Amino acid sequence: MIYLFLVCYFPMLITQLSDFCIPAGLFLGALSLYCLYKKRHSLPLNDKVLAGELIAFPALCGLYLLLGFSDDGFRYVGQTAIFSIGALSSLAVFHYFHTPERNRLFAGIGVIFFLYLIAMSFIGKAALQDNDTQLANHLTGAPYCNAIMVFAGICFSLGLQSGKRIVKLAFFAGSLLCFAAITVILQRAINAILCLFMLLALWVISSRYRRIILIFLLMIILLVFLTGAFPAMIKGAAALVPGDRLANRLNSIADLLTTGNMSALSSSILKRFAFLQNSINTWLSDTVTFIIGYGSHEKNYSVISGHSDILDTFAKYGIVGGLLLLDILRRGIVFIMRKQNRQQKIYSAVIVLFVILWGILGAIFRAYTSVALFVALPASAGYALSLQTVRDKTGALYRFLRGLLTGNMFRVAERDIRTSSRLVAGKRKRRNK
Repeated sequence: MIYLFLVCYFPMLITQLSDFCIPAGLFLGALSLYCLYKKRHSLPLNDKVLAGELIAFPALCGLYLLLGFSDDGFRYVGQTAIFSIGALSSLAVFHYFHTPERNRLFAGIGVIFFLYLIAMSFIGKAALQDNDTQLANHLTGAPYCNAIMVFAGICFSLGLQSGKRIVKLAFFAGSLLCFAAITVILQRAINAILCLFMLLALWVISSRYRRIILIFLLMIILLVFLTGAFPAMIKGAAALVPGDRLANRLNSIADLLTTGNMSALSSSILKRFAFLQNSINTWLSDTVTFIIGYGSHEKNYSVISGHSDILDTFAKYGIVGGLLLLDILRRGIVFIMRKQNRQQKIYSAVIVLFVILWGILGAIFRAYTSVALFVALPASAGYALSLQTVRDKTGALYRFLRGLLTGNMFRVAERDIRTSSRLVAGKRKRRNK
């Protein structure tokens, strides 16, 4: 049955198959409810409440539409429903299936996602070479960057936890591919900045010398700012980026740091912050709107930003809908971290933190975000444990290559022979006893 879940996730991970997302979501929802019903007696209280809230949230959106508070059709209701179904399916997966099946599901999701990402990267690169920046910038849409950022964090954390050097390099390459797709192909400045800081945070946390590294990084940042070299570095990065979209935004940020004038920012960035302010003003406009919200309306950016799912939820559905969403995120974090060790919990907390930051600045109610955050992220914990228990068979190859490059090949080979001889002698002694 685990492969039925994987087939349902297929259109939820590929934006070009979004027409099949609704039937796949309905089938996935039915499967998830069946699995949760079979395991209803063993579900923890947190997961039972989370399942109820995931059903209640799209029901609240639909109720507002039926009562006439919202007039944007079933588009937004469908988005929240598919998001909730993706999260609901994760509860079914982790309570109905065992770890080997979850590992196969995670591997399947990763293969589908990265094959699609590689295909989109090649198409985007060709579009940039033909100066078709419109196609390159909107191949998958801005919300898809959130799912790419989650997979970048998953790959980087798996690379940090893996004991096999080749596997470690493969996961690091995957995270680098995700960052390059956000930066070069989709040219999303905010997503690129959040992704970069997330990867740096994961690296600092994983190091045993994290305090020294953190102090060193802070000193470098402080030195760069005090010397005024930061704007020049940003302009240098803008000159290396193909396409005009990201380059213009980086240049506007550099101009802001140089002049201190907010008008130096590009109009797109200024509009985004203005839209966010509109959602806050709408929610706090009067008592009734504060409690029940303004409702969901079709792209009325002067009232609702349309660029922040978390802030927009408070503006659309009031304090009731906003607190419901925050409790879903809180209980979702508890669910994600339940079967993880201490190190994995820290990695997951960093990834979830940056997803929530993007939820304040952009859209997260998408099927692919739900699959990446609630399915792939907790499933990666079991996969990481399987990587840690496998003995690193690439150590001898690594030492041989290092000796070849440094000119100490014979010395390294002699050391390996002595080590092997000691191991064989130790086994013989234990066998004789």
